[in-house]
Amino acid sequence: MKLVAGIDVSKDGLEVCMKERTLEGKVKIKRTHSFTNDNKGFQSLLEWSNRGRDLPPLTCVMEATGSYYEELAYFLYDHGQEVCVMLANKVKHYAKSLNVKTKTDRVDTGVIADFGMERSHQRWEPMSAEYRLLRDLCRELLSMKKELSRAKCQLHAKTCSISKHGEVVSIKSEQIKFYEDVILRVEYTTFIDAVAVMEFFRQLREDYVDKPVKIVLDNARYQHCKAVMEVVQSLNIELLFLPPYSPNLNIIERLWKFTKKKILYGTYYETPLKFHDTVKDFFETVNAKYKPELEALLTLNFQFFEEDDYAQNYAA
Repeated sequence: MKLVAGIDVSKDGLEVCMKERTLEGKVKIKRTHSFTNDNKGFQSLLEWSNRGRDLPPLTCVMEATGSYYEELAYFLYDHGQEVCVMLANKVKHYAKSLNVKTKTDRVDTGVIADFGMERSHQRWEPMSAEYRLLRDLCRELLSMKKELSRAKCQLHAKTCSISKHGEVVSIKSEQIKFYEDVILRVEYTTFIDAVAVMEFFRQLREDYVDKPVKIVLDNARYQHCKAVMEVVQSLNIELLFLPPYSPNLNIIERLWKFTKKKILYGTYYETPLKFHDTVKDFFETVNAKYKPELEALLTLNFQFFEEDDYAQNYAA
C-alpha cells in the first residue's frame, strides 16, 4: 500500500487530495479537503492526514510555488512527514501526458497526487540557514540591479526633459547612489562569492544536463562552504580541488596576472564603482580584445617540480 497527499499551495490556502494504492494495485481517492496556508491550517492538515487506523506512511507532494510552500514544507518535515517538492514544469508536463485539460485547484491536487503515486521522487530536505541567507542575498542583488538600471534611465529622461526640476533630479541621483552602495556592499561580502559559484554550477548543469560534470578548482574558503556542497550534491557535480599552495597548476592565476597588468597597474580609480565597472567591462570584452594574447597565455603547459630537481637544487 502507498498513501500520497497531493497539495496545491496558494498564498492563502491549501487544496489537498489524498490518494491510496491498494494491495490490488488500484489507485483511489481517499479524501479531499481545503485548509488555510498558516500554522492553524498546517496543524489541521496534520490531524486530518493522520485520521484513521492502519494507515501506511504518508508522502506529501507539492509544487515549488515561489515561497508560499516553504512554511508548510518545514512544518511537515519537522513533524516527521515525508515531503517531496516538485518543479512546477515537471507536474505540468506530467498533466499533459495524461491529457488533462481542466485547470482547477481540485484537479491540480489530483494530478500532483498521481505524480507522487506513480514515481519515486527524491525526499525534500530543508536547506541550511547559510544557504537560505545566500539565496535571499542573491535575490536582493538581482532586484537592486534592476532598480538601479531603471533609476538611471529615469534620471536620463528627467535631465533631458524641458520641464526638469533640480529637486527631482537630486532625489533621483540620491536614489541611484543608494542602490550603488547597497550593490557594492552585497557584492563584496564572502556570501556573494559563494552565491556566484552556486549559480555558475546551476548554469553549467543546465547546459550539460545529460553529461557528467567534473570541475577542477582551488581551495578558496567559499568553495568549501556547506551551502556550496549541498548544491553540488543536488546537481550531481564532482569537484576536484587542487593541492594547497599550487598556483602553478591553476590557469586562472595567469589570467589574474594578465588582468592586473591591463587595468590595475599605474591606474587610479576615483570610486570603487568605477573600478568595479572597469573590471566588469574587461571580462566582458577580453576575448574580443586580447584573443591572440590569451591563446598564447592560457595553454595547458604547467610547471611541475620533480623530487630529483628539488633535491638537486635545495638539498644541503
